[in-house]
Amino acid sequence: MKPMPIHWPPPGTLREHSLPMGQVRVCDQPALIRCRGLGSCVGLFLHDRLRGTGGGAHIVLPGNWGLPEESGEWLSAESALGELVGQLATLGSPAAGLRAKLVGGANLFGSVGNIGEQNVRRTKKLLQQAGIYLAAEAVGGQAGRSVTFHTSSGQLYLRSATGAGQVI
Repeated sequence: MKPMPIHWPPPGTLREHSLPMGQVRVCDQPALIRCRGLGSCVGLFLHDRLRGTGGGAHIVLPGNWGLPEESGEWLSAESALGELVGQLATLGSPAAGLRAKLVGGANLFGSVGNIGEQNVRRTKKLLQQAGIYLAAEAVGGQAGRSVTFHTSSGQLYLRSATGAGQVI
């Protein structure tokens, strides 16, 4: 993948939001969403190019596996995507107009039943079912990643645990 130039605003010019495990963040104003330490978890970022809105979800598990839905956390791919799409829809961004970027899903410990791969596979299937175009991905491998998503441009800067950085 050819690296793109990085056009980030100077520090402190945009509001910054962290994206912890099982959480969803949506912004209707230009902002940065940071997600640190994605290992087997998946960072899903959606962007509406027409409205300049965007958001992200830090997905922990491919399925609900009996988790209580009223916990206030969206740990599974299905619940996180549903919440993310729902919040963007309230800002006037229909699912069909969204573009997705997917990061993470590493197999850090060489485990059998690779949860990272399951997270990626499930999230991709749900995006397809929702009619959301997957514009870019940086998934799999054996190294964790940290990302910063620019909500109004849709650019996503990622840095792997090995130190390599790129914009997708």
